[in-house]
Amino acid sequence: MSLPVILRPEAEEDLTNAHHWYEDRLPGLGLRLLERVELALTHLAEHPDAWPIVHRNVRRVVLRRFPYALFYLRESDRVIVLALLHQAQDPERWRQLE
Repeated sequence: MSLPVILRPEAEEDLTNAHHWYEDRLPGLGLRLLERVELALTHLAEHPDAWPIVHRNVRRVVLRRFPYALFYLRESDRVIVLALLHQAQDPERWRQLE
């Protein structure tokens, strides 16, 4: 069973900013980031309980090949992505989005 995955506006903004940052450094690298995020979102939809809870009910999946993590909530009927954060960013930011 696959659940729908919803990106909150803050997560969409995070993704757009990260994509632009990588694309400005090396054309095509931003696209690779988007591919990794898409793969992670597909896995979240199929196996939402596979990643650890890091705070209350918030879970985290770390992207491969990029220093980013998706923070999300697993609800009974959907997955809500709260943020995409660089691993060096302050983790308190996503806690404010709950």
